[in-house]
Amino acid sequence: MSGVRDWDPTVPAVTGLMRLLRLREKGRPDAVRREVAQRTLRPASFAPPARLDRHVQLSVARRHGWPVYDVCPPATPTVHLVYLHGGAYIREISPGHWRAVVRIARTAGAHVVVPIYPLAPHGTARDTVRIAADIAADVIAEHGSDAVVTLGESAGGGLTLAAAQHLRDRHHVQPRRLVLVAPWLDLTLDDPRITPIEPFDAMLDRDGLRLAGRMYAGELPLDTPEASPLHGELRGLAPITVFVGTHDLLNPDAHALAQRAKDADLSVELIEQPGGQHVYPFLPTLTGRRARRQLIEEITRPQGQS
Repeated sequence: MSGVRDWDPTVPAVTGLMRLLRLREKGRPDAVRREVAQRTLRPASFAPPARLDRHVQLSVARRHGWPVYDVCPPATPTVHLVYLHGGAYIREISPGHWRAVVRIARTAGAHVVVPIYPLAPHGTARDTVRIAADIAADVIAEHGSDAVVTLGESAGGGLTLAAAQHLRDRHHVQPRRLVLVAPWLDLTLDDPRITPIEPFDAMLDRDGLRLAGRMYAGELPLDTPEASPLHGELRGLAPITVFVGTHDLLNPDAHALAQRAKDADLSVELIEQPGGQHVYPFLPTLTGRRARRQLIEEITRPQGQS
């Protein structure tokens, strides 16, 4: 484990705001059911905000049946990044996600490929993982594995790992690195280490996540590797970097992945922030800012460099 940071005085203020906004209550089962029903009736827009156009070059095309955006920096890109957003598999990519994508594109000099995957329960793991892997394979074939990194946060982190396993199982080349931010890797949420963390997580509700996970798994058991890649084989994957906070409900997933990766002789770096909330690198805190700089370093790190 590396990257443990000193205490950040901005964290309590941001955590307090998250509690004031009642984010965790909005993730409880009844709220999840209402949200899924509402978004089925009135789908949310996935389009990037128009004001971002002046910072990057944007284009979109359909690939394997999905809308896929290409976000390019003003200069020639030095790395190609496949980004899979979070949202418990039931929420659309948000303006906040898009701002993070543009920041990465500009700061890392990266061409960012953003697949818009179908949301659960209409899109489920069996097809979503396969198509995400197909898109990653296309980017690798076009630019070469040494130039491609895959990045996923929260649910997108689980999808990123599952897609990498799918690529390996089909004997495709891996990307240079997998970067996972607060990844949701086990839909069962059965790890007993989650229980003492629950009171500290200001964003995630365990029962609401389980319901969303059940929708995403579809006909598959929750612990099937396609849906919960923590239960899949890790040998043969690209090196992995994981960012996670200690006040994140998904923290035990990150530790379990790190241990299983080491057992499989797979290179893994676990960067853990004491007191960090879910997806802490993307929160407006001092530690979030430092983590974003380190995230850029992971994306741009050359092949084979430790």
